[in-house]
Amino acid sequence: MTAGAVCRVDMVSLDAEHTARMAGLGVSVGQTVRLVRASEPVVVQVYGARIGIARSVARRIHVTPNPSPGTEIA
Repeated sequence: MTAGAVCRVDMVSLDAEHTARMAGLGVSVGQTVRLVRASEPVVVQVYGARIGIARSVARRIHVTPNPSPGTEIA
């Protein structure tokens, strides 16, 4: 996936603590995010903020690229 891609979070395969932490930052199932940077750390935009996520954590966040046209980034 390349920078600028808009995706929908489908699954977060982390332990309960890290899943809750990601949800607190806005990265949760059903949320639409934009990939800002694909290197280390991975940076996503959600709720108007940019969040840096370790690549090892980002690999466990499963997304579907390009949700429905007109989908807004929260």
